[in-house]
Amino acid sequence: MGITTPLVDEILQHFARVFPMPGHIDGREDYLALVKSWSDQLEPYSDDQVKEACRRLMGKLKRFPYPSDVRDELIPTNAAPTKAAPAPEVICKLVVKVDTSEVDAALAKVEHLKLVSKIQDLRVQLVSLRSVIPDPQE
Repeated sequence: MGITTPLVDEILQHFARVFPMPGHIDGREDYLALVKSWSDQLEPYSDDQVKEACRRLMGKLKRFPYPSDVRDELIPTNAAPTKAAPAPEVICKLVVKVDTSEVDAALAKVEHLKLVSKIQDLRVQLVSLRSVIPDPQE
């Protein structure tokens, strides 16, 4: 049996005591349309399921709830525990080979240029040291 309209009315009034009602609810007709909408959305669930979901939800909310908030809270209670599904069979296997030779060559060139630059720096330092320190063989 689905949720009853009096329970939806009670739930909405309870939430309205805690949170401001949505701005578009203006008058009795709008409120009755809201009750009808909630009843339609939560129709597959029993009064007890919805009460429990709303009780859990109350501690999480920061605004007036939507029916989807209650449904999200109902999903764990509605789902029966099941055994883990077996691993799916492999239907196809995709192997992609990428030619990285150009990337590897570029990286090798960068390393080579770093070494050449370092050697040039060392040569400059050696020349400056030779000018300061005399060669012992001379």
